[in-house]
Amino acid sequence: MVQDPSDTRQTVMDEALDCQVVIPTHDPERPIRRAVDSVLADSRAGVIVVAHNVDESVLDIPDDPRVLVVALTGAEGRPGAAFDAGLAAASAPWVGIMGSDDWYEAGALQAMVRHGKEDNADGVLTPLAYQDGTRGLIPRTFRNRNLKAAEDRLFYRTAPLGLYRREVLQSPEYAFGDEYPVGSDVAVSTRLWTSGLSISYYPRDPAYVVGADAKERTTLRPRPLAEHGAAWLGIWDEPWVQELSKKDRRALATKILRVHVFGAVEARPTEDRWGESDFEWLADLTHRIVEVAPESLAPFRKSSAQVFDSLLARDLPATLRAMQEDRAASLVSKIISSSPTALLSREAPLRWQAVAKAEEIKAGVAATAARLRQPERVSMMGREGRPRLLILSFSPIKNDARVIRQVNLFKCDYDVITAGFGEAPEGVFEHIELDSALLPTALNGKLITTHLYHRAYWSMAAVKDAWEALRGLKVDCAIADDIEALPIVVRLKPTCGIVADFHEHYPSMHEYHDAWKKRISPYYSWLIRRYAKHADVITTVSFGLQKGYEAQFGFKPHLVVNATPYANLQPGKVAEPIRLVHSGACQRKRNLEVMLDAVQQSSANVSLDMYVTPNDPAYLEELKAKYATEPRIRFNEPVPYEQLVDVLNRYDVGVFILPPATFSYRWALPNKFFDYVQARLGILVGPSPEMAGLVRQVGNGEICQGFTAEDLQIALENLSVDKVEGWKQASQKAAPKLSAEHQSGAWVESVEGLIRDCEARPPGI
Repeated sequence: MVQDPSDTRQTVMDEALDCQVVIPTHDPERPIRRAVDSVLADSRAGVIVVAHNVDESVLDIPDDPRVLVVALTGAEGRPGAAFDAGLAAASAPWVGIMGSDDWYEAGALQAMVRHGKEDNADGVLTPLAYQDGTRGLIPRTFRNRNLKAAEDRLFYRTAPLGLYRREVLQSPEYAFGDEYPVGSDVAVSTRLWTSGLSISYYPRDPAYVVGADAKERTTLRPRPLAEHGAAWLGIWDEPWVQELSKKDRRALATKILRVHVFGAVEARPTEDRWGESDFEWLADLTHRIVEVAPESLAPFRKSSAQVFDSLLARDLPATLRAMQEDRAASLVSKIISSSPTALLSREAPLRWQAVAKAEEIKAGVAATAARLRQPERVSMMGREGRPRLLILSFSPIKNDARVIRQVNLFKCDYDVITAGFGEAPEGVFEHIELDSALLPTALNGKLITTHLYHRAYWSMAAVKDAWEALRGLKVDCAIADDIEALPIVVRLKPTCGIVADFHEHYPSMHEYHDAWKKRISPYYSWLIRRYAKHADVITTVSFGLQKGYEAQFGFKPHLVVNATPYANLQPGKVAEPIRLVHSGACQRKRNLEVMLDAVQQSSANVSLDMYVTPNDPAYLEELKAKYATEPRIRFNEPVPYEQLVDVLNRYDVGVFILPPATFSYRWALPNKFFDYVQARLGILVGPSPEMAGLVRQVGNGEICQGFTAEDLQIALENLSVDKVEGWKQASQKAAPKLSAEHQSGAWVESVEGLIRDCEARPPGI
């Protein structure tokens, strides 16, 4: 059973973002714009900037609806409080943290979200790189999924850089807190790695880059060791650390000794570099670690172990001499553990270096394969090596808002080839015009009755015409708009892959007709089962359809709602009478009389203008004749889609009452809803779950109690100028986030991902 998404899901406003990254800033001189821009380069990513004791107005951050600024005062010098404030404000399914000096390589966030979903992970670590171009191999492991703290050396990732399910990082047990000036992430990461959560890591994915050009990094500021390492000492007093397995405690202790204790000595090679109490404090930390986990010293080479022995003896000169000897140790001695029994332990130098070498070899093989394949890929590309993208739709493409949206998304970076009815859309590389008199729904009744569905499809004149027009076409990727286009695209075999965009829930389109439901619905179910598995990515238009496909066919399409391109408009002043408007297709099954009867029967001071396309000319003429004597109702000529929003902006309230005659109608979230938002109108809808859910969230309209003319009439009688003014202002506020530019990320990421994976594929595969 599909549940009402208005009650059980995040709405489109939230669902539009796959992830949000929290970036605290404590200093307006930080290069935060670079960090923010690297996140926003992913169309489905948002940023939460925490202005920590900083005036928001002086920050160099873009004016983008995906940027949320959280002001935080107090907790001076305590960055953990800023991370907590940002995470508390997050609403996207995946969240992460980031330093204001750092940035993501292109595609890093997309890759983590993809792995998180595919692996059903609780968190995905990002690879690390540095501004000088080097890459870090932390943690060192051969596995990608379900990493374990000790086995996969997770403790070496002190900062939990990556993406995590929002409910994880919003849990109190993973709070950063405001206790420490540095190291507030120590307890967070330790708990993450040891809590049984599913963690993934793909070291050759695009990386998180640690910047090195800032004037000063908070974590690198010179501090007394007692202050710098307080978090590392304090962690051993945590009850949950004492309850860790012996293996995990040992691995954690070895990491602290290797990185933090050893590193502190290495950074202070002479006695004059040590502060007044630094050495005593470090000796105390070493004693505490060895007390809790005495086996933690075993994996170290003999010369390194001598450094720790001297620390335990509280002998500073001996400690410094041991450090010098360790630096000068031979290559062989550097890979031999001081304890023979620990020679092959995971923390021993031998295995530590072996993992690094193996990963280096794997990366080299992948790079070589990519270079060898490059000449082959170039020959398949279009102008200047641009990928060739086919968009196939059995529709008048110039008037198909959703298809035009696809064209506009890709035409700047791809050689877009369209195939469909009518003339070419603006800006495409090539257009293949199909015969509009031939429709892919003209099925052979005998073949359908006898369940010869394969012959029924391929014998249709429209399909034959399209195949002959496209046969032999070489493209890198293809978008099949609707199920009727998918088999043709599958037969074309695009080099890199296929995106199928399902605009309807096809088996239920006309389920109100028993004969259709009995004969045609099984045909559409067959098409889906036969060809959907060949699509690399499937998208659909609403949460309800998404759930319907998952329930019936076992796959869950990505969501790309029918959003309208952003329009830079202002809400017009509400008129009297209040101007209602409806736009869309004139189809009998939509029962347009509901809206028309409501106005005719109402005493409200309103008018209704209809801008409908003559999909059913006879039905349109019936409506015009029936309401010809009603002066408040006007039928206007339809306008080109690119002009529609500007025309709608002249009105006050967009109306759409769609009785739930079919599954698709019940779960409809149509173009016109988003047209009304971009036109800055108030909205009146029936209790359709998708539309009603958005109206509730945005606050830009009213939901009728039912789908009858009487239900709409009641809403009309309750209209007022002030109420409609408020609705229009709410649409104004929501317009950026509900725009096509903000809601189309799944298409862009899917096509880019297919191209990227294709380029990384070894030759011959």
